[in-house]
Amino acid sequence: MIFNVFFNPHLIGFAAEAGPYGLEALCSALRGFSANCLLFDFEDQRGQADIRQQLDSMPENFDRSIVKRLFATLKKRRRFVFILEADYFSEKSDLDQALDQADKVRIDLFLSDQLPTVPLPTDIEFRTLSNYQASDFEHQRSETATNGRTYVGGDMDAVSFLNFNFAKALRHAHRIEICDRLLGDRFADNFEFTIKELLRWLETILHEPDSCELTIHCGKTAGRDQHFAHTLKSFRRGRISGTKISINFYHTTADGSLLPHGRYLWSDQFAFEIDRGMDFLNRATGNNRDVSINIKDQGEITLMVLACSATRANTETI
Repeated sequence: MIFNVFFNPHLIGFAAEAGPYGLEALCSALRGFSANCLLFDFEDQRGQADIRQQLDSMPENFDRSIVKRLFATLKKRRRFVFILEADYFSEKSDLDQALDQADKVRIDLFLSDQLPTVPLPTDIEFRTLSNYQASDFEHQRSETATNGRTYVGGDMDAVSFLNFNFAKALRHAHRIEICDRLLGDRFADNFEFTIKELLRWLETILHEPDSCELTIHCGKTAGRDQHFAHTLKSFRRGRISGTKISINFYHTTADGSLLPHGRYLWSDQFAFEIDRGMDFLNRATGNNRDVSINIKDQGEITLMVLACSATRANTETI
């Protein structure tokens, strides 16, 4: 669903030299990245500095404003991950240093006009701007961004399912939110199993668990709000034992909760609609159930839930 990319800032200069075609190729790639990609940079943020320098040095006939807006969108959505370790004493280029760490940080694609001098790791695609649109990576990225993924029950065990669909999306999150109006009232069986497995799994994959908060939005329960919160607290162990969890309960009407009908899982970087809701794992088998997952705009989901804030009944924080 989500993909990790190393973008070489020198591509901006390459695009300028290629004229209108180069600009369109660059913008097309960046628009795709904004849908469902993270861009990996060094801890000292040297890539950001190089991007600014490349844009400032472009010729006047290069429409840098379009490219600047696209990079601004990526930054606003927290799509830059500053995790690559820089070796200040190495003679290797930034590209080669990043390739040395590609397996460790799970990079899927290197987009660069410069060729590496170190071996390309297995299962990692290397492309230039001129041949990027024909890449396997772009085909898979576009397909999942447009159509999401649909699963038949039993396709994967719980951990494999969570890893495949959400690991890259949530690993570097600072905020994770869930909206399922039925979750609290039906918190048993597959709902309980799914949340338990999700929290156990988050403990293993979050990069900075102490910097992450989890918020759940659901309809009020039949007098079991505190029981729901206490049960969640018992699931919070190990590296996430200090992770703040808030549960926002919303009033219901005769027609159901005033929360949105859709079920969503989102962070400060990505958002997903989960058609069946937060009972997508099967307690009896330990595998996934029938479910479809689609990428959504996290800003739109956040605003949709905020619009219901007046109907919030109470909040339990653990």
